[in-house]
Amino acid sequence: MDMRYRIIETQRGYAGFVASPRGLRQVVLPVRTVGGLKRVVRKDNPEAVEDRSLLSGFADALQRYFAGETVVFDVRFDWAGRSRFAVEVWKACRRIGYGQTRSYKELAEQVGRPRGARATGMAMRCNPCPIAVPCHRVLRSDGSLGGFSSPGGVAVKRALLEMEAAASAARRQHI
Repeated sequence: MDMRYRIIETQRGYAGFVASPRGLRQVVLPVRTVGGLKRVVRKDNPEAVEDRSLLSGFADALQRYFAGETVVFDVRFDWAGRSRFAVEVWKACRRIGYGQTRSYKELAEQVGRPRGARATGMAMRCNPCPIAVPCHRVLRSDGSLGGFSSPGGVAVKRALLEMEAAASAARRQHI
């Protein structure tokens, strides 16, 4: 399969993403160095080729997101090889608005699996496209953060939620 990747510099470090001709396959959250990011991309996509013009609209939106702007990601995904349940959960997760949160239970109910909170959590854990599929916005029913499988774990999840809350509060002050 023709896989391509792009590295962008954000205010939080170097982020990247991988896409096939069908759409976005993976998003890599910011790390400190280009070399570190390339290692992550190559680990999962050893034959991917760098393309500095790949999904330019998505690249721009990702940079704006990490600069603290409210962003809605308009991108096609390539979820080939993923379970139907996981894809349903990710689609439902994409409907969680910027600065908002839902519980794993609420998300499970949205996809017709009211007793599937744990399975929903597993789908979030396997999310290959964080930020574009905002799994950081999904919390435990008691409001605690739960887990976050990206490097940096729950501290990164907390920072993303705090950044979104601050941007939402600033936007409300200007209305």
